[in-house]
Amino acid sequence: MLDVRTHKIIADFKNICHINCYVSSIDFHPHLHHLVVGCSQGNIMELHKKLSCKSSSNSHNGTVLMLAFSYDGTYLASYASDKYILVVRSKEVIFRVRTHHPCTGFAWHPWRASHLVVGYTNGQMTLYNVASNKTLTSYIPSIEQDSVILGLTFSKLTGELVTSHRINTESNCTQLNVLESFDRVVDRLSGNFGKIFYLKWSPDGTKLGNVYN
Repeated sequence: MLDVRTHKIIADFKNICHINCYVSSIDFHPHLHHLVVGCSQGNIMELHKKLSCKSSSNSHNGTVLMLAFSYDGTYLASYASDKYILVVRSKEVIFRVRTHHPCTGFAWHPWRASHLVVGYTNGQMTLYNVASNKTLTSYIPSIEQDSVILGLTFSKLTGELVTSHRINTESNCTQLNVLESFDRVVDRLSGNFGKIFYLKWSPDGTKLGNVYN
């Protein structure tokens, strides 16, 4: 762990679950002083101060590719190469779904704690209520539109969903869409500015940064 203010390493974690294991995903708890890491053996570990391991679970049968806490820290979503999305609450799996297409991103709603949007490589998005184990709505692109979801994030100020789409045409256009709902786009920026994989809000929620290639 690096302190960016002092440029010093303040803690080091050595994964001990398997000789050929490596850390494949990570997320910080939004309020508590701990984080979770996923590894190539399907384990999810909870690390506390000085990166000491407090608990570990063999949650997946494959590399853990994504981890995301809900805004209030109640839920932890994970996705792995076994194509399962799991959601844990109080160390209990309360939601499990196997995806038909590889998952490319998660986004938790900032106010509706149990609402999780998932994006896929076929351009599909699905909104789940993980507490009731229900699919609330889905967006499926038309057959003519070859697209992929690259990134997802909710605005904590407005509750609107921002998505990064790659439209695979001759021009290879990328779209940043601001959605009030799955069927209502309130703003859009499009152009040939590369694939936008990561979307990150400033702490006050007024600015959105991105990383593209």
